[in-house]
Amino acid sequence: MRGAAGLIIGLCLMTSPVTAQDDPLAGGFAPLLGRCWIAEFPGGKARDTHCFRLVEGGHYVEDRHIVSGGAEPYGGISYYRRDAASGTIRYHYFASDGGYSEGRAIPVAGGFDFPDESYVGPAGERIAIRNMLRFGPDGGYHAASQKREGDAWVPLFDMRFAAIGPAPSGATWSFDRLQVSRAIVRDTAQADADVAAYVAIANSGTEADRLLSARCACAGRVELHRVVRQGEKMSMESDWPLTIAPGTRTEVKPGTPLHLMLMGTKAPLAAGGSVPLILIFERAGAVLVDFRIVADSAKGWAE
Repeated sequence: MRGAAGLIIGLCLMTSPVTAQDDPLAGGFAPLLGRCWIAEFPGGKARDTHCFRLVEGGHYVEDRHIVSGGAEPYGGISYYRRDAASGTIRYHYFASDGGYSEGRAIPVAGGFDFPDESYVGPAGERIAIRNMLRFGPDGGYHAASQKREGDAWVPLFDMRFAAIGPAPSGATWSFDRLQVSRAIVRDTAQADADVAAYVAIANSGTEADRLLSARCACAGRVELHRVVRQGEKMSMESDWPLTIAPGTRTEVKPGTPLHLMLMGTKAPLAAGGSVPLILIFERAGAVLVDFRIVADSAKGWAE
């Protein structure tokens, strides 16, 4: 159910009812588009961040969400579209653990209902879910979800979301108050190689966070190295953790003493592809980020 819990919020976030003169997709989503939103899961240990933007010339709304604060990464992407045949808004959700769901968004007074979500988990398990969204007088909103157990509907949770800032581009991951961008790794034509990776992490919050470690199924281990020069000699030292101070942008970029190093790659890495790295933060927990594979680190960083 961890996967279902993450997708429920991704499928619940909608806007005020669509009027006949509005664009049924972009017009309905207008209050959410271009912004990121955050809420705490019950218990306060995990948080869910959603960022909305129009894609493919405005034909789809993309909602990328990341659950932070957990020991393992989880997130996903929802795509909303107008179904020309029925005139309704339909959604399709793709979870990072392989889960998938789809359903309809029905305008009602004060929000939206999602009456018929069909979720298929990564192991093939099926769950029937229904969701609702209602706006409050303070400009916030909450999303409530239930799942079917036999003939009964059992409450899952009720969460309240607040806006936290602008939505990033598609190559940036936003969660909690952190924004991860420019994630690149150098290509290699052989296995069992050591290759450098780079990333930028901005902290728009008021509390510091620390990148404690990273891992990738593509390599034996991932280290944070700092190049140290002493006269004519040069060495690399492990430099975990990496502090991300509030209100700053920390860059691990080509041409500086810092870099991530994928040690012992398990297969060649071809430029133009990507590899998922799991970044482990002290506060934000485990987050999965796709690193682009580039042939030239300096050029890849500048793109």
